[in-house]
Amino acid sequence: RYFSDFPAVVKNVAQSVPIGTEVYVKEHPNMFGIRSGSYYDELRKLPNVRVLSPSVSSRDLVRNATASVCITSSVGLESVINGTPAITLANPNYSMLESVQRIDGYDELPDTIVDCSSRGVDTSDVAAYVSACLDVGIPRDHSSFPKRVCELIERAQKRQSEEIS
Repeated sequence: RYFSDFPAVVKNVAQSVPIGTEVYVKEHPNMFGIRSGSYYDELRKLPNVRVLSPSVSSRDLVRNATASVCITSSVGLESVINGTPAITLANPNYSMLESVQRIDGYDELPDTIVDCSSRGVDTSDVAAYVSACLDVGIPRDHSSFPKRVCELIERAQKRQSEEIS
């Protein structure tokens, strides 16, 4: 409930990032058409905030980010799978990963953003988590999900090995 006011979350994130950093906001697809245009106009008034269309690929967005901040959604997991550290404002099941920082209050945001951005992602930790999910947590009727997740992990590991070389 502490983070249920989405505009307040965006404002606090925008105020917590280093000067010169842009914050890109993409609404959850299920919210498309539910909120008024004035709701998004208020977010656009924040000088370093850019509101994106729901059609923008989350995958492309997190690949090009320094870090991602989400209340609780699969975007945090998608972020670390793509090699971008994540901050979550709730307690999704993937928050146990070292590459995911969970915060309890806005006062933690500035330091957590800097720390999270400098840490990077432990792809072996992420791969082990996804493997465990695939073994016990993903219904077998979601045939495309395991393949997509495995492809994302392979790409992230390849990028990490290229950076080390």
